[in-house]
Amino acid sequence: MEIRHNKSGPLKSGGLMKIKITLVFALAIVVSLLIYLLIVKFYVDPFLKNYSDLNRGPMIFEFYNKDINYNKVYYWGPSAIKEGVNTLVIDELDDYYEHYNLGNPASSPLRRVIELEDAISSKPNVVVFGVGYMSFTESWLFPHDQYALISGYVNLEKDPKLSLIYNETFKELLNKNKLDLLIYKRKFIYVATDNKIDILRYKLTGAKKPFHFKEYNEDFKSVGILLQTNETVDSKFLNMLEEKQEFEEYHTPSEANIEKISFEYIIQKLLKNNIKVIILKFPLNPLMSEKIPEEYKNNFDDFILNISNKYSLGVVDYTNNYDSSYFFDEHHLNQVGRKVFSEELTREVTNMLGER
Repeated sequence: MEIRHNKSGPLKSGGLMKIKITLVFALAIVVSLLIYLLIVKFYVDPFLKNYSDLNRGPMIFEFYNKDINYNKVYYWGPSAIKEGVNTLVIDELDDYYEHYNLGNPASSPLRRVIELEDAISSKPNVVVFGVGYMSFTESWLFPHDQYALISGYVNLEKDPKLSLIYNETFKELLNKNKLDLLIYKRKFIYVATDNKIDILRYKLTGAKKPFHFKEYNEDFKSVGILLQTNETVDSKFLNMLEEKQEFEEYHTPSEANIEKISFEYIIQKLLKNNIKVIILKFPLNPLMSEKIPEEYKNNFDDFILNISNKYSLGVVDYTNNYDSSYFFDEHHLNQVGRKVFSEELTREVTNMLGER
């Protein structure tokens, strides 16, 4: 009698095993993605919202989308503007305009140009554009996380000029979709963890309390991060200054660069839309100013002079107006300096605006 072996049994069993393995892998991927989503939503995003100034950029776009129907003055610039200008003081002294502090840490003209269409659509009457020796150097902002984090608010196609201004690295960051941004946020897991450790160390040992940035990011009037410290001067500043030998971050070149091009383009667009522009050269600690090479400072001053003459713009120069006792560190005024500067700036700006 011939015995026939059933060959389909092992084959069917092997096929089922492959299916099971595939399902296990698929389930593992799904679970991993869910875990990652939870980490971003409940760990990374709260860190960015509450303990990082990186969320300032998105909040500025949210501000532009608000419907504010009265005379407005915007103050643009880096953290020196955010910390140094108290627009509540200015509002008290000027009842015609409503003044808004849109300062953003490490902001430069190249950073600001992406906001231009939204800013114009929000219809300010005046933009006071704060700049300093570091504003045109191309050496200030790194890494470029803010570009990625505002990607959900921007559209490079709104203005064809933007594709010429931004290089491929910036365009890649600014063009991120929701999935790309979700993946990008993995880089903040470690820094969010460090922040958790700092908070725990503060609670357990009384170490320095981490700065809390939520109100800072969402406020457009008076909230500076230095309000969270009782110190009038950074204890590390003088040591840093003594050791500092390189000043490339203040090197304004004599020739054109992308920061200068962005600055002039912003001014052209604002004026074209009947928005008055005032250039503000914001204060710098004289202890730092005296160490910056004269060539760098002269190049900056010459560029501002040429732009102001070309477009008939008013310039308010506070670069060397205050002694070091008014400063917290090299760039940021302390609370005494902030009050004096805001009051003096009000008089300068309102005088330049003239009849209304």
